[in-house]
Amino acid sequence: MNIPDRFSEYHVQEEIFSGYSFDQLFLVTKQSTKFLLRKLNRSISSIENELTLMNLCSQANLPTPTIRIIHSEETSTWVLQDYIEGEQAELGISFYDEKTQYKLGVQAGEIIRQIHALPLGNRYKHSSIQQSKMLRHAEEIVPLMANEPFLTVCADYIRTHIHLLDQRPCVLQHGDYHLANMIIHQGLCSVIDFNRCDIGDPYEEFVRAFYFSRDRSIPFVLGQLYGYFGSTLPDDFFCILKVYLADACLSAILWSMKHYPENVEEMRRFNSQVHQDFDEFKKDEPIWIHLLNRTK
Repeated sequence: MNIPDRFSEYHVQEEIFSGYSFDQLFLVTKQSTKFLLRKLNRSISSIENELTLMNLCSQANLPTPTIRIIHSEETSTWVLQDYIEGEQAELGISFYDEKTQYKLGVQAGEIIRQIHALPLGNRYKHSSIQQSKMLRHAEEIVPLMANEPFLTVCADYIRTHIHLLDQRPCVLQHGDYHLANMIIHQGLCSVIDFNRCDIGDPYEEFVRAFYFSRDRSIPFVLGQLYGYFGSTLPDDFFCILKVYLADACLSAILWSMKHYPENVEEMRRFNSQVHQDFDEFKKDEPIWIHLLNRTK
C-alpha cells in the first residue's frame, strides 16, 4: 500500500478490516503512539460534515477520536486520527454483567445527548426529505411482500403514520449509533465511525439501538434510554420511533440485497426481532421496556 509522503513518519502496523465500511483503515504508529489512518475514496468536500462533527466533538471533550492530519488528493482523502484503545463493544458487551452493561449504556446515552446538543449552525434538513425516502422504500419493497408478510406490515405502518414526522426537530446525528461503533476500555465507552453522520430527528438516532444493539444487550439499550432521557420517556417517543424502525426493516433488506446479499438472512432475523418486540407494531412499546428502572 502506497502511503502519501505526508505520513512518512508513521509506520504501518496492520490493515484493519471492520464492519461494512468501504474505507481502508490502517493502524499506524509514531514513536510508539498509535493512530488510525483512514483512506476514504471520496473528495474532502464530500466528507466535510463528518470532519466538522468530529472536530465539534473533540472541542466538547467527548470520548471520540481527535483528527490530527487531513491530506487531500484528487479522488481520495486521508485522515489521521487518534486510535481508541479497547474492545469493540458489540463483541465485548456480553462478557459484562447486566448492571455493567446498563451503566455502559447510560454512558452511551449521555454521549449522544451531548452530540445532539452541539451547535447546528445554519444547517437544516426538512422532514419531507426523510418522508419521501421512506415512502420510496415502501414502494421498492412491494415485490418481496408476498413471501415476507412483516414487510407489508412495515410499509403499511409507514404510510399510515408518516405524518408523525412532520416538523420534527433537527440535530447533528452520529448516524450509525450502536454497539459496533463503540469501544469499551477500563469501564468507559467511546464512540467511533462518524462516516454516516447526518442532520435529523434526535429520536431517529435510537433506531440502531433497537435494531442492532438490542440483539446483544437489552440492558445496554435501557441504559442508553436512561442516559439520554432520564427515568421518564417522552410520550411521543415510541410512536415516532416505530415509524423509523419500520423503515429500518425495509431499508435493511433493500440495502443488503444490493450490496451484501449474503447478509439478507441476518437482516431478516433482526426484522423478526423487531416484529416480536412490538408485536407487528401493535404494541405501543417493546415488551421488555418494563425493565427500564429495574436494571440499575
